[in-house]
Amino acid sequence: MLKGAGAGLGTAGGLGSAVQSVVATRTPTDEELDRLEDKQKVQTILSELGLRRIPNRDTAEVRELNSDGADMAVTTVEFDYGTLQVGRIGDGVHASFTFENAAGNAPRQYGEMPPEASASLMLSSPTEVEFTRMATERERSAILSSIPVRDDESVLTYVGTHTDGDFWVDVRDESAITETAETPRLDDDEMLQYTVDAGMSSQDIVTDEHQFTDISANDISVDAISGPARAIADVVLDVLKVETIDELQDTCGDEIGGCVADLVGSLATCYKCAPACTVGASATAGIICFLCVFGICSQLLTGYSCGNAADCVTESDDIPDISIPFL
Repeated sequence: MLKGAGAGLGTAGGLGSAVQSVVATRTPTDEELDRLEDKQKVQTILSELGLRRIPNRDTAEVRELNSDGADMAVTTVEFDYGTLQVGRIGDGVHASFTFENAAGNAPRQYGEMPPEASASLMLSSPTEVEFTRMATERERSAILSSIPVRDDESVLTYVGTHTDGDFWVDVRDESAITETAETPRLDDDEMLQYTVDAGMSSQDIVTDEHQFTDISANDISVDAISGPARAIADVVLDVLKVETIDELQDTCGDEIGGCVADLVGSLATCYKCAPACTVGASATAGIICFLCVFGICSQLLTGYSCGNAADCVTESDDIPDISIPFL
């Protein structure tokens, strides 16, 4: 969420030239909100919430990067039960919705979520929505006491419409792992992901706190995963007309490193990129993380450091909508 007006000023080097960028917050016009509202991806989120129009327009804020490079903006709108975030880079738009105080307030089944639930909607395609809910304290405690992972803020424990009714535990910091003979070895852009059988229905995922009894070894599996992060990064590299990750590291490594450091705590609505966005990740994984978020979750690039990184990797504002065919 963005509160209040403010600006950050800094210098970011585009690929081949140094430019000065300004990240500033302002109030969008009704015409700007109308244009966002007409975007298919925004309509998909609104429709899932039983809406056709963006409500509470007086709460809308847009945070934009003004420079000779990237044309980038993130618009947020406060609802009575959460926040709509819409990211735009060039012609490309991404959207997500984060629930807050949803119990008894949100529409449809979302108003029946457990009171302490932290949940979000993100897009799996321009016309399809995925729901993700973080485990409640009781669910998380039961799960983490059954696997060799300590309770750490870098560990994401969640269930969603994409997890087949089971809980997934993403361990993004290797220091949180108690190694066992079954612990897979990890490459730079990988993380451990545990699957804990819960067998929840799509309705239960939203409305019910799962009552775990005994979690046996047969209910748990673990894999080293990279997800689609690297493949998404490769698509974005092609769109940006950059040949290699090493080229980005040489020209924009510092800017991207600063952005990734700010992103690590915000990946709940962008789980596809999370494997590359680990705490203490290598430079290569950091580049993959940034490119992945740039490609599918630009609504998270709200900070000054990420504005500088986006500015650095783009030579002009002529960036088409990035199409990721396997989302």
